[in-house]
This record gives sequence, structure tokens and C-alpha cells, in this order.
Amino acid sequence: MVRLITSLNWVVGFLALILAVGYPFFNSVVMQTTAEYSGKNLVKEVLKGQRGQYNTHEKYVYYSPDKSTIEAFSSKLGLMSVPQATSDFDIYSFRTDDKILIVRAVLNKQKVSEGWLPPMLYEHVIEKPGTAGEGKWLKLSNRTLALF
Repeated sequence: MVRLITSLNWVVGFLALILAVGYPFFNSVVMQTTAEYSGKNLVKEVLKGQRGQYNTHEKYVYYSPDKSTIEAFSSKLGLMSVPQATSDFDIYSFRTDDKILIVRAVLNKQKVSEGWLPPMLYEHVIEKPGTAGEGKWLKLSNRTLALF
């Protein structure tokens, strides 16, 4: 009986050690990379619609992720689906004084509060009308996720 308990203790301890050591790698490689890919593709889809809107009407569509403007935004840009409905990201499209269009994908509060992903923000900036602009991930937290 003592041998069985000792063996089970070793197995459980070894698995706990593997989990503690492997979790940060798993989180950064699998979960964060997948979320980054999803957010970036969502912004690309929105930008494709924004470019079409600019080519036909010579203006961009600005909006926030509240439910009343999402459907109108999607229909104006000719998107096949509503961006927020299938994503873990909230999309914002706005302008500032020096930039003509900024499209942001922000990881929604529900996903951040689950604790599996850190706060994430992808921002694509177009400074001059009709240009492609550039996108980048902005770091919102220096905290690294840990198992405990």
C-alpha cells in the first residue's frame, strides 16, 4: 500500500512540475499567438472594407463597438459578417487630428477576466487617405501570466 501511494505521489508531483514549467511556453506560443492572429485578421477584414468604402465614397467609416453601430458599420463596408459577433476582440475605428484612420482591435473584457490571455491591442494607423498604413501590437501590460 505504501509503495502504491509513493508511486502515485511521484506521478502527481512530476505532472505538476511539467505543468508549472510548460504552462508559460504553452500560453505564449499557442494561446497568445492564436489570439494575435485572430485580432490581426479581424483588423485586415475591416481595413479591406474601409478601403472599398474610401475608393467608392472617398471617406472612411468611423464607429465604436456598441451594438447599434456594429450592424450599420458592417453593412456600409460590405462585410459578410458582423466583426464583433465572431471574435474575442472589440473593434474601434476613429480618427485623430494628425491621423486620418485608426482601426483598433482590443481583446474584450470577458477574455481578459478569464485569465488565460493578457490585455492585447492591435492598432493599424493610416496617416494619409488612400494609403495602406501600418499596424502593430501595443503592449498594455508588463505582467507575464503564470500558472499560480
